[in-house]
Amino acid sequence: MTPSDMRAPMSFTPDSRERLLAIFELAPIGIGIVDFEGRTIMSNEALRRMLGYSREEFAQMPFEEYTYPDDIATNLQYFSQLSRGEVDSFQMEKRFFRKDGSVLWGHLTSSLLRDDDGRPEYAIGMLEDITEQKVLAERLGAVQERYRLLVERVPAVVYIAEPGASGGWHYVSPQIEDMLGFTAEEWMNDPDLWLRQVHPDDRGEVLAEDEILATAQRGVSSGYYRMLRSDGEVIWVRDDAMMVKDESGAPMWHGLLVDVTREKDLEERLEHQAFHDPLTQFPNRRLFRDRVDHCVKRLERNGEKRAAVLFIDLDNFKAVNDGLGHACGDEILVLVAQRIGACLRGADTAARLGGDEFALLIEDLDEEGEAVVLAERVLEAIRRGPYSVVNRSVTVGASIGIAVQGSSDSAETLLRNADLAMYKAKARGKGGYAIYESAMHETAAARLRLEGALREAVDGCQAGKAAAEHGLSVVFQPIADLGTGETAGFEALTRWSHPGFGEVSPGEFIPLAEDTGLIFDLGRWVLNEACEQIVAWRATGGTDAHMSVNVSPLQLEDDRFPAVVAQVLEDSGLEPEALILEVTEGVLLAERCRDALESLRRLGVKIALDDFGTGYSSLSYLRQFPLDILKIDRSFVRRIQGEIEDQAFVHAIIKLANTLSLEVIAEGIETRQQLEALRAVGCRFGQGFLIARPAALPSTSAVFLS
Repeated sequence: MTPSDMRAPMSFTPDSRERLLAIFELAPIGIGIVDFEGRTIMSNEALRRMLGYSREEFAQMPFEEYTYPDDIATNLQYFSQLSRGEVDSFQMEKRFFRKDGSVLWGHLTSSLLRDDDGRPEYAIGMLEDITEQKVLAERLGAVQERYRLLVERVPAVVYIAEPGASGGWHYVSPQIEDMLGFTAEEWMNDPDLWLRQVHPDDRGEVLAEDEILATAQRGVSSGYYRMLRSDGEVIWVRDDAMMVKDESGAPMWHGLLVDVTREKDLEERLEHQAFHDPLTQFPNRRLFRDRVDHCVKRLERNGEKRAAVLFIDLDNFKAVNDGLGHACGDEILVLVAQRIGACLRGADTAARLGGDEFALLIEDLDEEGEAVVLAERVLEAIRRGPYSVVNRSVTVGASIGIAVQGSSDSAETLLRNADLAMYKAKARGKGGYAIYESAMHETAAARLRLEGALREAVDGCQAGKAAAEHGLSVVFQPIADLGTGETAGFEALTRWSHPGFGEVSPGEFIPLAEDTGLIFDLGRWVLNEACEQIVAWRATGGTDAHMSVNVSPLQLEDDRFPAVVAQVLEDSGLEPEALILEVTEGVLLAERCRDALESLRRLGVKIALDDFGTGYSSLSYLRQFPLDILKIDRSFVRRIQGEIEDQAFVHAIIKLANTLSLEVIAEGIETRQQLEALRAVGCRFGQGFLIARPAALPSTSAVFLS
């Protein structure tokens, strides 16, 4: 069958038919005309080169003979639907056997050609070799694989056009209507239409490339640019074209236009995801750092304005996450981000750095006070009114560190200084802001030195070194029966005496241990020391008292902690009921802590709620959690000898404990008046300096004067 025997959907002059055949032969993708017996009666150079078969071999072989066996059934199903006229086209990815036996992956687009009466006559197939892309897709993963498939499955527009802004179009395929909304006739009858539909922002570059290659009268062009559909929609196209000469020697573009809008959209989404926080859609740490860097360099050049970075950290947000769950926590973070964004000027940048940390870049400041005003506005916006989530009202506060650009500050320095200032704001009591001062750097350095010393001390404990070598020790404060004066138990307390830092307060090194993760090793060492000591005292017949050990919320959140306690009890030989683990009220908000407490209770260990009255606990929490003891905070004990209201409050705690079958221990008893007041309201147990100070070897049978 010769090309002149083919019926086409449009009428062409002999010259235009020859040009169409040239396009067919020179097209950069494989093209074949297939009859409904599956033989390729016409094939172009690219298809023959791609698969290695001659024109005659193609015309004699059904396509099943060079189709990979696993793909034959699907191909035949699609081809059968096409031959019956049930579909006008289909696309599939399939494997072919080349003549040399190797396998080629191809993207096949097959469309139906009908005769003048509309009956199915032939199929035209367009084959693109995607073997290399398939190999890369397998290596680069599913995301990039989908990315390529979006590009490979879009239809192409074939065209012949003169170079230049108003060059005539000699042919454009009917797919132009699907792509841009203009018929082929409209497109060819208006030489200026192409340039009008190129996006105004891209016209200069597209024309420059066209002029360069047209002047050379040869070459290949491949580029991306935007075009406008007839309805005004903007699409991206890939334009692959070859400059050839027609019969008269004039240069002519023979090319393909492919709609790659989905590809470009995916690129933009991936780029957005790479540089933005998926929860708040704020710039992420990477993009924020880049913007700070550009801003600093720009302001260094003009020298007139300054920039500031505000580092924002939400206060006590971990308790919100633990109490309400991370989904609710995320919802609050989105609401916080909205409030922060509403405070900014158009040129300012807000970013989420991760967790509950945000940062602001304030550009073109005239003075430091402008940054302070913004910080106050942000603080007020964050804490203004409660956040309503899952039928709960939650109040959120924040602390802000401010660093204003100095003459030699780099982006890295500016970010670090804002971070240091935020920690200073936290240390001042949270809910406020602090401006970076050079002394903060020395404070941070000192904290790092203290952290290093604590790490050495904890490592020394783990290695079994003597306390004199690492400075950590455990002391014990007796807990007495306030009625009889007899010792009922002991509380284990950790002390640290360092040769360089001196006596370091537990209020300083315990939070440091929690921040650095050292609390797990330190806590296990203290627990082991306390259990071994009470076992030793009991073995001598000196006491049958219990031992209380303080536990960090972080330890309770560790799934391994109940097993650690069980192992220490087994190693020391201590009966579980003789061990009391003291926890703070904050753990009552965390579901994971509840699971740990229940596991510990199943071991037989008792649980004491420390510092009761200062935190988050409520009657519902006391009823839900496995508790044995309430410890009244020393702040209430200190006031009990004064106002009647304070005595009534402590009395109410004791009555509540009695109702819930909980024991009560009063902390911080320092005066005889406090002791008598506690006895008067029915408090049975207590501890404090009046009874005994903490000591390495306190009297196990001591009593105090009644």
